[in-house]
Amino acid sequence: MSVIDKVLAYVDRQIGKAYSQANRYGANSFDCSSLIYRAFDAAGVKLVHKDTGGKVDISSTECYAKGFALLYPDSYSKIGKTLPSPSSIVEKYQPGDIIFCCTDSSTKRSNRITHVMIVNQYGGITHAGNPASGVEKIGKNSYSTKVCALLRYQGEGYTGSTTNSEAEEKTENKEITSIQVVYGKDNKPVAKGNDQLKGVRNLTDNAYEILIEHKGNIMIPVVCEGVTVEYSRRSTAGKLQCKVLKDDNLDFHEGDAISFQVNGSPYFYGYIFQKSRVGDGIINITAYDQLRYLKNKDTLIFGGTATELLQLIAKNFSLKLGSGVENTDFSVQTKLFDNKTLFDMLEETLDDTLIATGKNFVLYDDFGFLFLKDMENMILDDFLIDGTNIQDFSYSTSIDSNTYNKIKLAYDNKETGVREIFQTQDEGHMADWGTLQYYEKISSKELAKVRLDAYLKIYNRKTRSLQIKGVFGNIRVRAGTGIYINLDIGDIILNNRMWVEKVKHTFEQNLHTMDLTLKGWEFVE
Repeated sequence: MSVIDKVLAYVDRQIGKAYSQANRYGANSFDCSSLIYRAFDAAGVKLVHKDTGGKVDISSTECYAKGFALLYPDSYSKIGKTLPSPSSIVEKYQPGDIIFCCTDSSTKRSNRITHVMIVNQYGGITHAGNPASGVEKIGKNSYSTKVCALLRYQGEGYTGSTTNSEAEEKTENKEITSIQVVYGKDNKPVAKGNDQLKGVRNLTDNAYEILIEHKGNIMIPVVCEGVTVEYSRRSTAGKLQCKVLKDDNLDFHEGDAISFQVNGSPYFYGYIFQKSRVGDGIINITAYDQLRYLKNKDTLIFGGTATELLQLIAKNFSLKLGSGVENTDFSVQTKLFDNKTLFDMLEETLDDTLIATGKNFVLYDDFGFLFLKDMENMILDDFLIDGTNIQDFSYSTSIDSNTYNKIKLAYDNKETGVREIFQTQDEGHMADWGTLQYYEKISSKELAKVRLDAYLKIYNRKTRSLQIKGVFGNIRVRAGTGIYINLDIGDIILNNRMWVEKVKHTFEQNLHTMDLTLKGWEFVE
């Protein structure tokens, strides 16, 4: 476990805490300098002056600390003398680097240093900004022309000492705060090279067309019967299935890229995961989009927004992000995801975002690029489902799954040895439905305050499900899309917006239909 790993884990845990110069060493408050000093102190490194050995915990002198290499400028005597700094300075940044800036051009300090920040493990910057923002993450280009000095820890400095018995005691039940590869190569991810199909052909007579790439060769197979494309809102990759005619020129393998175009518009881009022979001369293909790789399991220490987590996963697994990756604007506390799928990591973080903000985000692949969008921005205002454009439907309501009218959260206070219970309930619905209790153990009292009322708001209602078959197709409809429903089914009128939970598109000759599973909450009854 490296010093920098410990430093970065500590800094991550402080995101969202208050800024205060007067209480810079408070339990939940920092100024810019104390954040850096306390982070290294938590990792066992005391920041001391490289010449005098005296404590340095303010930004104007901290750059002279022992055990750090000066990366910019090329001598201590030039610190703050060459502003504005070159914008290319950001190219030198590595996680754990300390950045010293001049934010006040009128300062009388000889080195002009007024602010200090640290490069975080996501490639951006973390700092204690001001009373309004507190401890926050910002982009790596922030203050890029105001850098007075850039330092990097070199593994020296005072780390303190412990007796053998103390060291042994500290290793027992020690919290995991970093991850290190101790056997095997920690190689960089390898990107899939199949991008030739991203160029969309100008179709002539074909309403639908499949393209397959194998070793640089692009093939246009003859599709038998139809093509189906399925999307689900949570933890499932987009799936394409089709049957193609085998001929002497058709040669493709698992892992090859495949694309599907609808009336000249790019619709599905993915990779072949399974093929099988069906009778004489027919090959059955199953392909998935990029989300399939989120089924990989890993161990990760993370604190931040779901957007940053997606960016980190994309970097680690060489996935391609699109322009529609929105900022979720909520940072979760640093936690250890141990032996979990990448899907689980993202969904758990998105669930925490929903609880804290009320915003529901959906992750999807759009023709080879990952997008993350607020579902409120995925509403199709010009698409209506009513009795004129469907073949069949079924509707159900339930309190049997994910409905709770009593929330009970338990926190084990290790200082007092008491299990503290936080709870709330809706007595009206308890009288109607009986007691439906949700129980969860939580890691902090702060989580109880955030989750208690949010859980009751989310879960204290019926779930409503509508399944529709044979809807006239629309390629804009995907999982997470909001669409409007107007159906009179006798004893109830469905006249509201619903969310697409699952959709299966079927393309046969010139006919495109959809089977939908929709979710919603409130209706006119």
